[in-house]
Amino acid sequence: MQSTRPPHGLAKGMVARSAASLAVVVALTLAGCVEPEDTAPAPGEDSGGGDPVDQGERVYSVLPEEGLVTRYDPATGVVDSLDVGGFPSRITRFGGRMVVSLRSERGLAVLDETGAGLALGEVVPTGAEPVGMAASGDGQRLYVALYGGEEVREYDADFTLLRSFAVAGRPEWVALHPSGDTLIVGSQVGGTVSALNLREEAPVAVALEIPEVYGGGHSGENLKYSRRVTGEPAYDPAGTALAAPLLYVDNTALPNHKTEEEALEQDPAERYEKLGLAVGPNNPVVAFWSVDGSGMPTTEVTQLYATGNAAIDDIGAMQAVRSFLAGITFSPDGAELWAPMEGSRVVVAMATDPSTFVEYGQGLSRAPSTYVGTGAEGPRGLTFTDDGRLWATHMIDRSLVELPFTRARAELKAQLDLGSVAETSVVVATEAPVVLAAPALDDQVLYGQTLFNSALNPLITTPLSGVSCSTCHFETRNDGLGWMEVDGVLRQTLSLAGPVTQTPPYTWTNGVLAVAEEVRITSQVRIGGRNGTETEYNAVAAFLDLTREIDHKNRGRTGPDVDRGRALFERDDVGCDDCHYAPYYTDQSPHDLYGLTGVDTPSLIGVESTAPYLHDGSAPTLRAVLEGTTEHHMGDAAWLSDAELTDLEAYLRTL
Repeated sequence: MQSTRPPHGLAKGMVARSAASLAVVVALTLAGCVEPEDTAPAPGEDSGGGDPVDQGERVYSVLPEEGLVTRYDPATGVVDSLDVGGFPSRITRFGGRMVVSLRSERGLAVLDETGAGLALGEVVPTGAEPVGMAASGDGQRLYVALYGGEEVREYDADFTLLRSFAVAGRPEWVALHPSGDTLIVGSQVGGTVSALNLREEAPVAVALEIPEVYGGGHSGENLKYSRRVTGEPAYDPAGTALAAPLLYVDNTALPNHKTEEEALEQDPAERYEKLGLAVGPNNPVVAFWSVDGSGMPTTEVTQLYATGNAAIDDIGAMQAVRSFLAGITFSPDGAELWAPMEGSRVVVAMATDPSTFVEYGQGLSRAPSTYVGTGAEGPRGLTFTDDGRLWATHMIDRSLVELPFTRARAELKAQLDLGSVAETSVVVATEAPVVLAAPALDDQVLYGQTLFNSALNPLITTPLSGVSCSTCHFETRNDGLGWMEVDGVLRQTLSLAGPVTQTPPYTWTNGVLAVAEEVRITSQVRIGGRNGTETEYNAVAAFLDLTREIDHKNRGRTGPDVDRGRALFERDDVGCDDCHYAPYYTDQSPHDLYGLTGVDTPSLIGVESTAPYLHDGSAPTLRAVLEGTTEHHMGDAAWLSDAELTDLEAYLRTL
């Protein structure tokens, strides 16, 4: 455990410079993370472990790339850090201990607070890729979302597994109603927010009904937008409302251009300037429900449009911001909800009184809102300490900053007093950021990670669009969507997990032979970056080469069915390994398939967790892929018996 005192008076110039380095930081939401007042010792009294009780005034964060948990004490200015390894992803208080999900170690790290700081205790095994967690207020139940296991697990106070609930679409985010009766789960793929009635003996995840949103699209047609969930949902403190961050994208309209030359001649910023704050191809939204006494949402939902004008740089320039929302945090009295726009430098605050919502069009509404400039790029986590102060962590520079909560609330009150809904209302953080840790990655990789996640850098994207590389490749994975190309054929988003430089060529067609070249094409042609150089493209490629491989519940599983499936996979008359052979399960060559020329052979590593399948995402399951092999000239597995197909599928799921 190390303690450092951050420097005072950090200048804005230093903040801007540090933004070129990036770390992923997630702040702790303090709901349920403070010892109850009737049982906690008074400040300064011994808590049994020789350490004064913090009374909820310390801020805990996790830094995945560094494998660290940090604890900041605003009263002393001291940052404590503890190395927990395992790509820590979330942190919460469960009873009297802090619990951290270790995504790459399939476990939960249990931390104890001692006189010397934080100490690493036991590591509880969970299953593949534990991420989101929610603890009951009485410290008796902990719910953990397993992204790679497509389930949520329920543990008791002794970390005994009680129940497991299947949830599709790679569940990552959870929220527990104060009553402990209803659990909400957000899935990264499929745009699904599900509810589980925990009072039932065997709860089943039921998807909440959310109205579709339609927009004009590039071609002017009334197209249905695709919905995704992008962060943590939350109940308000009183348990009367639920909010979840959504993103609606226009992925099926034809692009404006037909060739790369045309794309480079056109300036996509002009289109977004004309569009302004209207519903466009990329739309951050907050879904807002009222709930019953058990926390079950009603059937009516209001979808609040989050795009607005805000100051997104250090000189306070105004610009439309529409980056996806990384999660929801309610103020202690529930009067507002707060959501960071991860690809920007902005946190949006919205009034939560439904009587103040106004219709905006296309199935969306607006709430009185203000936009808080955080002073640094990449706000991801928000938390309130018990003294009513609001803190934000930044994934770009591994910093923590206090946001101007009182001034932001005053801006909202002014709108409420006037009965208006503002699309431009800005306050800017003035407090110096607290640097939580030094970066663990080298400068080129850090720069690449910054570029990959930025919706503001004009070298990579059109800032007014709100689109970053991470919008589609969320956490370097795939979004489960197909995006229309100039030939009128959808191309499914490929996962970028693992060392991508080992599996050329890149993209689905055209045989791109270098990752940096594919970065250039994506940036300059697809998302409207301008004037990027080899420095930027190579930096993004260096970052992608260090991303973690996909984990999933069946990875490495053995058994007779797997052995039989492998034998089928390698049989000449089935032909799977003619193109998909070890070690990366690809021949790294293009083939003419589905009426397209030069379709790349994708790697099958982690294939269980990359549904849907094929270049256009038209195969929802692995079984559908196997049953269509003959038709699409990909080997010949369609003639196998059901039992043999089941074995072959079992083997593929272990890769």
